[in-house]
Amino acid sequence: MKKIVLFTLLFFISFVASAQLADNSSSETSSFRSFKRALRVFPNPATEYFQLADKNDLVDQINIYNIVGKKMKTFKVVDDKKYYLNQFPKGMYLVQLVSSKNKVISTQRLNVKKP
Repeated sequence: MKKIVLFTLLFFISFVASAQLADNSSSETSSFRSFKRALRVFPNPATEYFQLADKNDLVDQINIYNIVGKKMKTFKVVDDKKYYLNQFPKGMYLVQLVSSKNKVISTQRLNVKKP
């Protein structure tokens, strides 16, 4: 009998907690999606260069890492600038977007293809 009561109580608590998370996550998910659209690296895949779409001007620096985590290059962000990839061989890279306070805002994948 104690097991049944305990199971019912835990089930009820988990149900209430998941309902509250669902209510909170829907607004957080929509704001995250709008943030993600406002901050992106394009074109992807890139052949010669990539650009940064940063509608809120949050990014101060771009760090490029190869897939094993070695830092390949750092760019200082300038509006509407093209960041050229001449020295990069084809492959997958991680683009780390960093704020002026040296805080990582986002890390995105970038596929570099050569013609």
